[in-house]
Amino acid sequence: MSGPLSSLTAGLHRLQARRAEARTRQRMRELTEGRVFLGLAHAPEPRDFGDFAAARAALDGTLVLGGIRRPLRGLTPWELELPSEPLTRRLHGFGWLDDMAGLSGKAARARAQAWALGWIDRFGDGTGPGWAPACAGQRLRRLLVHLPFLEKGLDAEPLARLQTTLPQHAAFLAGTWAEESDDLARLKALSGLAFGAVCLTGLDDALPAARDALRRFAQDVVSDKGGIACRRPSALLRLFRELLHLRALFAAAAQPPLPELEAAIARIAPSLRALRLGDGTLPRFHGGGPGPEGALDRALADAGSRARPRARPAMGFVRLHGGRTQVTVDCARPPGHEPRAHASTLGFEMSSGRQRIVVNVGPALPHLADWARAPRTTAAHNTLALDKTSSSRFAPPRAAGRPELDALQARPSMVSLAQAQDITGMWIQARHDGYLEDYGLLHERRLFVGALGEQVHGEDVLLSPDQKARRRFLARIKGAAQLGVGLSVHFHLHPDVEAELMRSTDSVRLHLPNGEVWLFRHQGGLMDVETGAYLDADLPEPRAARQIVVRGRATSAAAEISWSLVRQVAAPRPAPGRPR
Repeated sequence: MSGPLSSLTAGLHRLQARRAEARTRQRMRELTEGRVFLGLAHAPEPRDFGDFAAARAALDGTLVLGGIRRPLRGLTPWELELPSEPLTRRLHGFGWLDDMAGLSGKAARARAQAWALGWIDRFGDGTGPGWAPACAGQRLRRLLVHLPFLEKGLDAEPLARLQTTLPQHAAFLAGTWAEESDDLARLKALSGLAFGAVCLTGLDDALPAARDALRRFAQDVVSDKGGIACRRPSALLRLFRELLHLRALFAAAAQPPLPELEAAIARIAPSLRALRLGDGTLPRFHGGGPGPEGALDRALADAGSRARPRARPAMGFVRLHGGRTQVTVDCARPPGHEPRAHASTLGFEMSSGRQRIVVNVGPALPHLADWARAPRTTAAHNTLALDKTSSSRFAPPRAAGRPELDALQARPSMVSLAQAQDITGMWIQARHDGYLEDYGLLHERRLFVGALGEQVHGEDVLLSPDQKARRRFLARIKGAAQLGVGLSVHFHLHPDVEAELMRSTDSVRLHLPNGEVWLFRHQGGLMDVETGAYLDADLPEPRAARQIVVRGRATSAAAEISWSLVRQVAAPRPAPGRPR
């Protein structure tokens, strides 16, 4: 049955895609009729650094995108079939144009011109996968920013094709930007429209509506505490950078500033500072990555905000730190109606200086069947998993990798948090009820980070809060009371961390690339070092890694496993002027 059913489903998806493409072409004709290029009212300056290595690879005949490498059969990449929709959207969003313009030179310019004109000839009428409003918005912004780079040396006919597509994109976005349901995608589409309205002569009539929409977006989407609904740190950074692009655009074009946009930037900056790890990147929660190297620090510098991280949680994440050690803990409910949300409640990531030590497995990769769901489970995070289940309930397996169906079906209804700090260090005590309905148990986690950053201690406790919950737990283990319910506490290690299992002392010594050595110990349960994985959207495949797992069984309505990470050997002092 699975073969014919799979073929039928694939055929249905192809039919839906063809119908959607036909509708997009029709809308493109209706929205862009009579639109012509009248010149530039403002020439925006480039603000993003490209990937020079990716540009050089493209010149050598290889497309490098999101960790994959594909040989180019011709001068353009538009014949390639990519393994996932996100990668296809990245290609059609013209991110590669940042790379080519950053590399500069005649060869890079010629290749960028060929790719841009090839796209216009093949997809410029509304055909293909690149007409989602967010994708079109990113493409228009980059075309406008890098227009001087692309125009140089073009003959009149290809130059006209390039220029004509600009007002057509802007007109299309004016009619479609609000159709994006995802907050970040809607901002990308709206940003493209704003760039078109400011930069293109004759389109200033679209600017008032775009500015009003930006005001509402900044007020409604960015919370009072500087977070966004998806709770994905990397998405918050992308949104922050997009707002900075818009602020710079309005300032350079002598447009009045938007107070709501300024206020949103000011709210986000302290949250990002609180989430920043020692290497200048972000923790990888709810399907996000660490962010491009250096992007967070550049964005914070551009924002001009000197506000320090707040003591309260940043977008639901608590920052514990001491010395050069930082622990970031997920202390809020997973986001609802969010297809990339993870069952990561009370999970944490840990770094020492620039070295990551304990990390989540990473984002789900829909184009790899084995990794479309597994990275979202509780066991893929650094927390306690009960009976091989997750603290949030997923949709049926057939929904895995299909964003429209794969939001969490049930989440913890309660996540509580208490924080304290004194001269010895920082504590939190947090608990959630994700296992209460099925097992009659709460998970409580207590974490402590010493003031000098030399030690991290944790306690993971399962408990029944009342008699009703206790009866539920006893009913769950009825007939197997001596076995009880299995539990496991996971500590996923960064691939660069070497784990040395020491059976004689029932401990694990962790060797970091910078020479630091940390010792892991535990009380309660049985410990082992097992295989793990490290996923990243910019890697072609999962990296091999290790994980420490402490397993036990809850045979009564209370169970506890305690553990510690203590620095045994500090990193050697770097030579003057070299980063630690």
